[in-house]
Amino acid sequence: NSFQELKEYDKAILDYSKAIELEPNNIIAYNNQGVVYKQLEKYDKAIFNYSKAIELEPNNIIAYLNRGVVFAKQKKYDKSIQDNNIAIELDPGNSMAYNNRGMDYYELGDYQKFLQDQLKSKILKIKANKPIFFILVIFLLVITLLIKLRRGNPKNTPTNANTPKQ
Repeated sequence: NSFQELKEYDKAILDYSKAIELEPNNIIAYNNQGVVYKQLEKYDKAIFNYSKAIELEPNNIIAYLNRGVVFAKQKKYDKSIQDNNIAIELDPGNSMAYNNRGMDYYELGDYQKFLQDQLKSKILKIKANKPIFFILVIFLLVITLLIKLRRGNPKNTPTNANTPKQ
């Protein structure tokens, strides 16, 4: 919508409302109107629009992601995590869903899950954009983990494996 791009949000909302009036099952209009409401920080109206888009198309990943972002803005992190979980279930390769869910975990103080999701998000981005680089990164991560394991537990290293117990 050109009004949305020009940041004439009131006119954009009117355009989307007209589109919805003419075509009540217009998922794109509901989603885009939700985006405008989010930009205006009218979060309840944004959630209504995203929820309507989801009702009309239950597999609409974008609506789940958008609604999750709004829930996070409202500090409703559990609801945001639920929406991101659904997005991940629908598309396990969606790096944005992992990134968003990771940020929710961070806000809840679950730093382990935060790090896991952020790593997964970064790996998915690299894998999607640069497959050869992805292989190199995974190789380096594995080598780094092996080195850390050996340093952290010398009993499991091959050189000490046959050392008699005292």
